[in-house]
Amino acid sequence: MDAAYNSVMAQTNELTIIRATAALRAAGGVCGYSARGALILTSYSLRFEIALSDRQIDIPLDTITTVTRETRPSRLRLIASLLGSYLLPLVRRSHQTNLAIETESGTHHFWVGEPEIWAETLRTR
Repeated sequence: MDAAYNSVMAQTNELTIIRATAALRAAGGVCGYSARGALILTSYSLRFEIALSDRQIDIPLDTITTVTRETRPSRLRLIASLLGSYLLPLVRRSHQTNLAIETESGTHHFWVGEPEIWAETLRTR
C-alpha cells in the first residue's frame, strides 16, 4: 500500500484489512484440538474467525508482546511414529503450528502458509 492510500484510510478511520489468510489455530491441553478459519490482520487487531461458526478471537495489536516463527511437533505424528503407522497429512498437521503470538494474557499458536511474512508484518505493527 502506498502512503496516499494509508493517509486516506487513517483519515476516514475505516477498518483496514492489512493481511488475511486461511489458518489453523491449535490449542494446548492433553488432547489438544485445532480450529480452521481465517487469520485477519486489521489496523487495530489480529482476528481469527472460525470457519462455519460465528465465533472469533480478537487479539488487540497493543496486547501483542512477542511474535515467533516456531516449529511445534505434532502429537499425532509422534504417536504414529511410535506405532509404526502412517496417518494422512491433513490429520498429521492438525496440531502443528508455525507461528506463535504471545500476548499479555497468553500465547496463541497458528499454522499459516507464510509464517515468515506474518511474523515480520506483526513485528512491525
